[in-house]
Amino acid sequence: MSELIHQIEGILQLKLNKAPERDGDLLASVMPFKENFPKYALDGEGHVIGLNLSDTKLTDSKWKKILALPNLAEHLKALNLSNNKITSFPFPTGKGLRKLESLNLAENKIKEFLLPPGMDGLSDLELEENPLELPPPDVVALGKSEILKWLKASGKRPVLEAKIMFIGDSNYGKTHLIEMLLKKKITREITTTHGIERCRMDDAPSKEGSIRLNIWDLGGQQFMRSTHQFFFTERTLYVLVTVARRERKDLNHWLQLVHEIGGDAPVLVVINKTDLDEHDIDREPLRREYPNIKGFVRTAVYDNPEKR
Repeated sequence: MSELIHQIEGILQLKLNKAPERDGDLLASVMPFKENFPKYALDGEGHVIGLNLSDTKLTDSKWKKILALPNLAEHLKALNLSNNKITSFPFPTGKGLRKLESLNLAENKIKEFLLPPGMDGLSDLELEENPLELPPPDVVALGKSEILKWLKASGKRPVLEAKIMFIGDSNYGKTHLIEMLLKKKITREITTTHGIERCRMDDAPSKEGSIRLNIWDLGGQQFMRSTHQFFFTERTLYVLVTVARRERKDLNHWLQLVHEIGGDAPVLVVINKTDLDEHDIDREPLRREYPNIKGFVRTAVYDNPEKR
């Protein structure tokens, strides 16, 4: 048995079975779901070319660990991760998963799915029963063949969709700022954000057409820090909300996450609650260490209606 299979079993804490051959077609035999029968397929050189982890309680963190295993992603041709708890499907950098022909992600919790350039070999894709927002619902309604066409074409045309994620520690006013952006005033009682809240701004015009603006409000509590990484993506504008005279280590936590996962994604640093503290943060050292910071904004959102 491949050492890779032992490593995958260790991450999942379950046994994988070798897929039976069907008329010599290993990929056809590895994809169908069978209850309590996760399986794999190896080629003649011992490379893992097929993996079926359907209904194995697979989470984002476990899948990322599996995907990062050496010599796995570059050989896979068939992959079934259906009926699990995955919220995003990251593609590895480089040539990983470029040989993938069949991918089943049905019955997960994926809201956004895009293909990187070079995935021309993918011919079978299952995304049913996911709360998809990207690809757009009108494309999803046309069925999987049209979804696949749209995904492959999206790498050759502008994607008129933008993701803006508000990040930062709890109680610094992220949700208040979003409310002001959307409605120009506070219209509801706002408490600490637990998990993630999502909303949509008015579309922005461009020469290519209207751009959909999706806002993500990420809860900043300490106990959530281990999960923050699963929501960061490269094609995102990050709005880091902080207050004056914060410890540098708190800013570093967020900026490092953007750097490590989001790559060169732009960051706008917002110094909020300036009505309570007129001081500023030390900007230049941050710019030098994190060149993807595009600017700083000072602002305040008042809770007192008489001050709005």
